[in-house]
Amino acid sequence: MKQLSALSIRAQLVLITLIIALPAIVIIIYLGVNQRRSAVDDAYQLTRLIAERITSEQKNMAAAAEQLLVTLAQMPEIRQQNQAKVQQLLRSLNELNPQYANILVTDRTGKTWAAVFMPPPPAMLDDRRYFKNAIASGRLSSGEYVVSKSMTNKPVFHFAYPYRDAAGKIGGVIVVAFRLDTYSTVLRNSPLPAGTNFLLLDHAGVIMHRALEPEKIIGKKYPEVSFKEMLAGPDEYSYRGPASFGDERFISYRKIRLQGEADPYMYVRVGVPVKTTLAAADQTMLKSIAFFGTFLCGAFLLAYLIGKRSIADRIILLEQASQRLASGEMQTQVASAVSGGEIGRLAESFDTMARQLTEREQVIRESEVRLRSITDSAQDAILMMDDQGAITFWNPAAETILGYKAEEALGKDLHLLLAPLRYQQAFQKAFSVFVQTGRGHAVGKTVELAAKRKDGQEIVVSLSLSAVFLNGRWYAVGLLRDITESKHYQEELLEARHSAEAANRAKSEFLANMSHEIRTPMNGVVGMAQLLRYTQPTREQEEYLDNLELSCKNLLELINDILDLSRIESGKLELEAAVFSLRSCIQEVVSNQASRIEQKGLQLLTSLDEQVPEQVVGDSLRFKQILLNLLGNAIKFTEAGSITVSGQISSRQETGCTFRLMVSDTGIGMTEETLQRIFNSFEQADSSTTRVYGGSGLGLAICRRLTELMGGRIWAESTFGKGSAFFVELPFALPPAEGNGGDQAVPSAEPVQTVMNRRLKILVAEDNKLNADTIVAMLKQMGHESLAVSNGREALEKWHASAFNCILMDIQMPVMDGNLSAATIRKQEQKMGGHTPIIAMTAHALHGDRERFLAEGFDGYVSKPVEMQALAAELRRVSAA
Repeated sequence: MKQLSALSIRAQLVLITLIIALPAIVIIIYLGVNQRRSAVDDAYQLTRLIAERITSEQKNMAAAAEQLLVTLAQMPEIRQQNQAKVQQLLRSLNELNPQYANILVTDRTGKTWAAVFMPPPPAMLDDRRYFKNAIASGRLSSGEYVVSKSMTNKPVFHFAYPYRDAAGKIGGVIVVAFRLDTYSTVLRNSPLPAGTNFLLLDHAGVIMHRALEPEKIIGKKYPEVSFKEMLAGPDEYSYRGPASFGDERFISYRKIRLQGEADPYMYVRVGVPVKTTLAAADQTMLKSIAFFGTFLCGAFLLAYLIGKRSIADRIILLEQASQRLASGEMQTQVASAVSGGEIGRLAESFDTMARQLTEREQVIRESEVRLRSITDSAQDAILMMDDQGAITFWNPAAETILGYKAEEALGKDLHLLLAPLRYQQAFQKAFSVFVQTGRGHAVGKTVELAAKRKDGQEIVVSLSLSAVFLNGRWYAVGLLRDITESKHYQEELLEARHSAEAANRAKSEFLANMSHEIRTPMNGVVGMAQLLRYTQPTREQEEYLDNLELSCKNLLELINDILDLSRIESGKLELEAAVFSLRSCIQEVVSNQASRIEQKGLQLLTSLDEQVPEQVVGDSLRFKQILLNLLGNAIKFTEAGSITVSGQISSRQETGCTFRLMVSDTGIGMTEETLQRIFNSFEQADSSTTRVYGGSGLGLAICRRLTELMGGRIWAESTFGKGSAFFVELPFALPPAEGNGGDQAVPSAEPVQTVMNRRLKILVAEDNKLNADTIVAMLKQMGHESLAVSNGREALEKWHASAFNCILMDIQMPVMDGNLSAATIRKQEQKMGGHTPIIAMTAHALHGDRERFLAEGFDGYVSKPVEMQALAAELRRVSAA
């Protein structure tokens, strides 16, 4: 016994445990593993056998259905669609085969013309899977789970087979519907484990039959994730997993296909509960554990008798010394009374620990003093809450921020004391999770909350929350800062920002709406000016007309500038990405302005670097708009001298390049102060510039916005009285193979003749009388006959009453707008035949409006104010199509 007590505690315990427990552990593991493995193998074998049996029965059922349907398809009564004889034949077959819920015969369109039980009208089966597959394949086709309306809402499953008419063509299909309740007898007399179940699923995963409690699940979709796994798996498979009852089972499934079909039309799933299968093995395991427990009790008794003297008595001495140490007796010594072995060394360590505790207690007291000084001087409130929700720490800053003295807060429920009433329920719910796990949505984060002061005032606080695990319990420590004033300041800033954004949006929308509305009266002005040209005016009147048309042109340019600016500011301008030629675009813009340059007697110089690629990818329309504005400004402000347009590549990569465009002139120039604001909206050099040269000051603002939208930059250099230079840098992508097509320079169109070769009868839908009169006069001048109406409904009525070669349709009209009227005409044309060209005639003149109207069913498009040549060209185009 003395020799045993001299061993270490670990050696004694290992020796005793090995002697007593090793045989029992080996027995338990051996018996449990083998019996469980055998039970699992038997369960899988059982599910495979049942699945095979049900699959075999289903295949037999499909074969019987095919034999029946093939026989019926060859009968002359069906091929000749003799409804009376077929009806009698089908009823006779149904009486001999009660497993058939119904037998139906349809024509090629899916209409049922004979059946045991006629389905309620409209009896169309053309949308059913079995019908479409039978017609397409000419073979036996399967269906899906269906609740038959003709059979008092009983669930059925269909097979279909096509039959041919007397001419040998497919005349329709014959369908047999099987009752799904016939499967209920499959497991009725089989000695199977309790809870054994099987399911039948159709091709889409709808549960057609379940052996146990079918009324709860039949007709519902099988869980999507499990069905997709089965769909992607092999044709036969066994595994352990969740079942339709929600429990865990040993499962086997099989996929059933018709001959010639790639996809299964039915799935068989058989499952045996894991709990039932392993019950016997678990019972054996419990018996083994009970045996092991009995055996272990004897081992503990032996260990107690042996260890009392060598372990227990010596530990009691250490326990008594620990109690004296806990009571404050720091000079406790036990090493002299306990010697030998590990317990003797433990006693020596105990004495050392007692000495160190004395030293560390002094260190702890000093740390507490330092911690208290830190928390007392902190500007943020520091709080601690225990697992009961009571406040256990409250620093002076908390008194200042929240108004409660420490003696008023300590021990009180923190939520009841500080949380507003509307948050109490949410806090209590989150707190119940915190005390169990130490986790929560606010733990480890900084969140903003509302807190209630002692005086009842609510303040906004920033709370940093952390969890501390002490003595087996979770405590919450929070740093709280009053941010009420800063939140108010943020809200004011946000409100100011929203107000500014709303004002900017309102301005853009107002400009867009006003520009749109101005086009309507402008249509009358421009139209009448064009018509006056045909009245043989005097030279003085022609001069007046020139001035009138010039003023209209300038006004339209201003309207277009306002529209572009409003679209850019509202974020509605979208850039295109197409292949085009920089050289062609520059040449086109320069050619367009050549007449203005010659009229003023200016010299034009163009220079393009050879490094400029032939083709780039970008928005050619916006590039030309920028160049046109810059060149137009140079012409406007230059009275003598020259204008230079040059371009070069400032940087180049494999996939793109940066193109620098310069437009310089020898005009009036600008001061340094003017350069700082010329790119702002409605800004020019000074007010006298506007009076002398005209213009709205939007051109350069639009150039800046477009340049920034395209990812580039624009700037200007100028010397007052000597001229100015404007620079634009734009990034462009390079096409994959440079030089393989792209945009080419488009030659200027020849003037369009306003008189056509053919006289047209045209319906004009326009609610503005002046505009209607103007359009009618234009058409008369072109030699056409016209009739004007004031809204879309009248246009629809006139179109019904008389034939027209074309319709000019305004978009915004009372009673019925142009879009709805055109859509109604197109729908009626689909029923009656014919086609009347419709031209959209509208003030919607933004980039992309033409394409939008053509996509909505219009044949053509002209924008207001309407130009006679443009209208004549569009009439010629749509009438020739």
